[in-house]
Amino acid sequence: MMDDYETEPLKQPYNIDDVNPPRIWSDEELFELAIPEIKKWEGFIPQTKIPTKGDKYTIGHGHTGRYAKPGATMTEEEADKILREEDYPSHLKRISDMVPGFNQLPLDVAVQMAQSAFRGGITGSPDTVELINERAFGKASKEFLDHDEYRKAKRTGVRAGIVPRMDKVSNTLKRHAIQPKLGMITGKPSYREL
Repeated sequence: MMDDYETEPLKQPYNIDDVNPPRIWSDEELFELAIPEIKKWEGFIPQTKIPTKGDKYTIGHGHTGRYAKPGATMTEEEADKILREEDYPSHLKRISDMVPGFNQLPLDVAVQMAQSAFRGGITGSPDTVELINERAFGKASKEFLDHDEYRKAKRTGVRAGIVPRMDKVSNTLKRHAIQPKLGMITGKPSYREL
């Protein structure tokens, strides 16, 4: 499966491949690129529902918090505001706390980790996070998919939407193992293994 970024580089204002040397990404820069990714994967739910048996009530762009009450409705504008002002910042803080130098990762890795943290994927995989912290992206790409829910979704089709989303994160990590680039601002190489 080809990663979208190989055929569709990130649009304005950043092109990942043009970033040399690596730099520190501001929260605002990551925000502007991660929000569309989150919205792409989450979609929009105008009335609270339980998407899959066993899930929490969900509304808007994947919101499961205080506004996700039975029978609640919201507009897309309201959902966007909640995503931008409440949901995304808390998830960004969680992944930033778990990955020192998070805003120094390759931009596409940081964006995919941010969108995955939104659904709990990357933050629910401490072994993957540890490998990312070591900048062992190839190993991290494999470890991330070593997940019961991922295998079950592939096998049964239940919660099938997680498969392409997790594949996207894995492929992004894998590409940085295959195409070595300078790592964090320290100038240490990020390539460790294939």
